[in-house]
Amino acid sequence: MSYKTVDVTHNDAFRDILEAKYGVRYVPVVEIGSNGVFKAVTEIGLEHLKAALAVDISSHA
Repeated sequence: MSYKTVDVTHNDAFRDILEAKYGVRYVPVVEIGSNGVFKAVTEIGLEHLKAALAVDISSHA
C-alpha cells in the first residue's frame, strides 16, 4: 500500500476539494481507496481507520 501526505495548511484549493468530496474543511482526513473509488475517514481515532480498512479490504477480495 502506498500513501501520500498532502499539506492543506496554506492551500484553500485543497480544503475546497475536501469540502466538495467529503463536506469537511479540516484535517486529518485519511482517504482510502483504489481504481478511482475513495472513502474518507474524518473521525479521529484508530478504531475508525481500522474499520474503514477492513471494509475496503473485504470489498476488494
